Amino acid sequence: MSPLFEKFGLFQLTFRSCDVLCAHAFFRPAGFVPHFMWVVVELSRRIMAICSLSLSLFASVLWVNRSYVGAFFGNSIGAPPIEETTAHTEPEGDVVVRLAVAGDVGTGDAAAYKTAAVMDRLDQQRDFDALLLLGDNIYENGDPADVVSKVFEPFDPVLDRETQLLAVLGNHDVDDGFGPAQAKALGMANAWYSTSIEDVTIVALDSNQADNPDQLAWLRATLSAVDTTWTIAIMHHPAYSAGWHGSDAKVQKHFAPLFAEFDVDLALSGHDHDYQRNNPIDGVTYVVTGAAAKLRPAGSETFTAVSWSTPSFVDLAVYEDRIELQAVDHSGRSIDVFELSAQ
Repeated sequence: MSPLFEKFGLFQLTFRSCDVLCAHAFFRPAGFVPHFMWVVVELSRRIMAICSLSLSLFASVLWVNRSYVGAFFGNSIGAPPIEETTAHTEPEGDVVVRLAVAGDVGTGDAAAYKTAAVMDRLDQQRDFDALLLLGDNIYENGDPADVVSKVFEPFDPVLDRETQLLAVLGNHDVDDGFGPAQAKALGMANAWYSTSIEDVTIVALDSNQADNPDQLAWLRATLSAVDTTWTIAIMHHPAYSAGWHGSDAKVQKHFAPLFAEFDVDLALSGHDHDYQRNNPIDGVTYVVTGAAAKLRPAGSETFTAVSWSTPSFVDLAVYEDRIELQAVDHSGRSIDVFELSAQ
């Protein structure tokens, strides 16, 4: 609900105005104006006042929520036509690390199972070393009692071959206070942490508290100590997005400068239920992949390279000298193919 509705109470104002209106209907100033005419005049005046107030409040609500309104009317990008997709290709040669990346998986419904099934089908030749979950792991309120039905059961085909699970927390995971318990259930060491797989450092962040000074101090120290060729940051809220929610101001203000300063290669996020790859910003490639189980129409901004709204996840093949990214839809075809060279 908009803050304006909460603060001013549109319905309460309307009912109070009606109470005053009814009271005035039974009183009129002394004079020759007939009672029924006074009632008509007062009714008209009060109705106009209520309409004017309602329109003003409505306009204010639209302004406060203009980013969502703009996304609702402006975002119209759906799934790519078949000619815009390509056949998925299995990694070849000396792959150092292979990662599956999915955001907003936590419905436990057919779409989540389908995402996991396509992942499982694609890793027959080279297993995924880790499954990265980008938050909103358990809808609607993050209750860890649902971790089996909404994470481990759908993604069991991917996780059954010693593939690591590396997750971060989304807004739906923490809003009702389940964040710490869910993190424990998913095997997370903390709300933010880092780990290395071969020559890749993965920095997992809690974008729900992007301005937390302890996290920021830890992030600076962690990034300054990275000694691997590749650094990948994962979080829920995107620094740059053309989707429904759009760019997250706190992530952009607090995380993005550190990513640029310490040469982070990829920054992966969810939150917006679509797929987006942005042109590099200050040397960092930002990817949004939040369409594993839910969809909203995608949009485009000046920084957008690719934007689609179709159920999908990301397949990352990391080599010594490059990262090959494929965004894969539920048909198993690639909706985006991108190669990132070592900095």
